[in-house]
Amino acid sequence: MLAFLFCLFSGWRRLRGFEIKTSSSGQCNQAGPQSSTSCYKDRTSTTQSVYTVTGCNQPSSASFSGRTVYVSTPNKPLTLCEVEIFADQARCNTGYYSISRSTCQPCNKCYNNTCDPTTGVCTGDCKTGFYGTKCQQNCSDGCLNNRCSKSDGRCNDCKPDTVGQYCNRTCGAECQPRSDQTTTTCDRNGRCTNCMVGRHGDKCDMSCNTGCDGRCDRNDGKCTSCIKGKTGDRCDINCNDNCTSCNQGSADSCTECKDGRWGSSCNKLCNTNCKPVVGTTVGKCDQMTRTCINGCLPGKIGLNCTSDCEAGRYGENCTSKCGNCVDETPCDIITGSCGLVGCVDGFQGPTCKDVQTPQEPDDYTTIIAAVVSAVVAIIIASVVIFLVLKCRRRQKSRESDQVLANDIPMKAKTDASRPSEKQLKVEEKPIESGNTYVNPLGSSNKEEVGERSTQVYVNVDEPSEPSTRVKLTNLLPYIKSRKKEKTFKTEYQTLPSGLCSAYDYCMNAVNKPKNRYKNICAFDHSRVKLDIENDDPNSDYINACYITVSY
Repeated sequence: MLAFLFCLFSGWRRLRGFEIKTSSSGQCNQAGPQSSTSCYKDRTSTTQSVYTVTGCNQPSSASFSGRTVYVSTPNKPLTLCEVEIFADQARCNTGYYSISRSTCQPCNKCYNNTCDPTTGVCTGDCKTGFYGTKCQQNCSDGCLNNRCSKSDGRCNDCKPDTVGQYCNRTCGAECQPRSDQTTTTCDRNGRCTNCMVGRHGDKCDMSCNTGCDGRCDRNDGKCTSCIKGKTGDRCDINCNDNCTSCNQGSADSCTECKDGRWGSSCNKLCNTNCKPVVGTTVGKCDQMTRTCINGCLPGKIGLNCTSDCEAGRYGENCTSKCGNCVDETPCDIITGSCGLVGCVDGFQGPTCKDVQTPQEPDDYTTIIAAVVSAVVAIIIASVVIFLVLKCRRRQKSRESDQVLANDIPMKAKTDASRPSEKQLKVEEKPIESGNTYVNPLGSSNKEEVGERSTQVYVNVDEPSEPSTRVKLTNLLPYIKSRKKEKTFKTEYQTLPSGLCSAYDYCMNAVNKPKNRYKNICAFDHSRVKLDIENDDPNSDYINACYITVSY
């Protein structure tokens, strides 16, 4: 923009020190100058009739451009004859360049903000992070310190783990990752600094042999060390059959032998008296000294397990002392057994260490065993007969429509089938209180007995007859006595059967449906009581009893 200001001769002095402001949006009113930008101030020392303004001289304005131009002077009033404004190529201040007739663009990406005012090409280098003729392109994020070539943007150097001219690629997956910030995974050309475990080659693109125990040489692929059982530069040769591992240079230079072997090449056998390794049948000994590692078998002692236990000792490490063998004969060094010589009097057992308890003669023991067997056989036969008779009695009862056990009243009734000797025996004793069997056949009230053959029991306070339990030590005399008296049958028939205690809760009308069988009840004194629910006193009933077990 070019401006010409003309004034009359008489107004020259008033125009002196004038100021030009521009605005792209301001209106031509009193508020306009306040929001406009100062472009030019007159600094001439002499007055002129014509002022030619070709550009701005104020730092606040980059270019002489705008929609509205304001002219003011510190001296009032302002006298102007003519103001002429011509649009032309903008002339930009230092640090700017022209992009149109009225617009200047800053060259703030050029080093020191210096550029050609017409083309905008930076006259020097670019600021850090930019490249190009006008330094308007960003360097790659992978450039170290954000520096790159001004001409083509190639990075001066790359950040760690990035490669390529523009540092926009990463190191290969075969490269060993860097361990800290001071190392790199690969160089700028992509060559790995170190290969991943199991890889080798210039680009770490080849695998080490499967026999290598991890790493191998990057250049030739030779294994650093071998896995167990392998040898050779590439660990592709087996150690000899007696080794579990060997030196990398020789298959016969063993560093560990298989169980049961020793020697530099593991070609010698350990002593057979070495204690076997768990899960095997062979012992393990030191590769150089042949010493048994896990100790000796029972009966053997010494580093190589070649010596027997001394007389009077046996077992593992020979720590056990022999028992009481006859004539102080040495026991077996393995088991401690006295063998055929046996134990001295008063001792017994495999090692003759158990004190012998006095015993009755063998023939007496045999007699007792025979008697016990006979009694057991008699009892079994009696039980079988009883069950058969009971089954027949039930069948007869059904045929005659006798009442079920649930309908049996609590007052006593008896088994009419009992033999007379039983009846006579019971008649001799009065009925007493307690929980015992009562046979009312001896009662004079025959109507009470009736024709029903059901066995009935009532509660009495004390047993009506003494206990018939017999101690084992008295069993044989007892059997002989009963045989002689011929009272076994009578005694057997005194055994109680049926319901022997009170069972009122079982017969309760509410509880009857809870019984699975009508003739099997839970006794009142030993029944299992459930927790009462909903205040119902009958809710605690279940057809189950506690029993007492004797040991």
